[in-house]
Amino acid sequence: MVTWLAAARLRYSFGGLICEAFSCDELLGGFTLVELLVVIAIIGILVALLLPAVQAAREAARKVSCRNNLRQLGLALHNYESANGCFPMAAVIEQTPGGIRISFVGPYLRILPYIEQGNTYDRVDLNSTYGTTANAVAVGQKMEMFLCPSDIHHERKNHPEYGAISGTSYGFCMGDWYVFLGPGTGPITRSAFGVNQCRRHADFLDGTSNTMLMSEVKAYTPYIRDCGGLSNITDPNNVPGPDADPLTVAPEYGTGGCAFKTERIKGARNRFGE
Repeated sequence: MVTWLAAARLRYSFGGLICEAFSCDELLGGFTLVELLVVIAIIGILVALLLPAVQAAREAARKVSCRNNLRQLGLALHNYESANGCFPMAAVIEQTPGGIRISFVGPYLRILPYIEQGNTYDRVDLNSTYGTTANAVAVGQKMEMFLCPSDIHHERKNHPEYGAISGTSYGFCMGDWYVFLGPGTGPITRSAFGVNQCRRHADFLDGTSNTMLMSEVKAYTPYIRDCGGLSNITDPNNVPGPDADPLTVAPEYGTGGCAFKTERIKGARNRFGE
């Protein structure tokens, strides 16, 4: 409420407005610096509370997309099995007149026609190896269905041997004992996929609902391979526990004779064969 003093009234113009008072502040009003700072602080608190909710909603949407990709890849595997009588092999090793031929054209390329990527599949030479020029286009092509939006690595990388390669957020299960089974005889990998293995539905004695086909993985994760031989790992029925010391299980890891690779590790969400 403005108190008017007739004897001390002033009349002047302020921005086109005629004021009669000791000052125009009594009529126009406004925010003080303290009030402005309080409002800014409240807005900052609200934004801080809102951002985690927005990020959580976005991550939930990304997880839905990841699960949907896994579901579509699972359907593609079943369609492949229906059309070919078995699931795709992880790799092919065979004896030829010119020596042993190794083809690492695995499930990723073999199921392309079943995920609407027939044009890319037509450019794949299944009789060639993974890194040949014939398969360079398919190997280096980035496919959204093979990538989970939550994975931070979606970029292509330049491989010193194969050229441009694209990563993946999904891996096929090779079992608890990976056997590089060649053209000779040897133990069979206990898994849905393996070298020179073409499994049928009837081969899953525990039922497809209890057999893991594939899982989410993290792209471009370093790991060790090509050690030449692991002296302590000789029995498929004696599998070390997940907490075992890697250097105790495989002393060769610490000798410097292994290769340090960058691909992926297993993730949390899985796809069973149901």
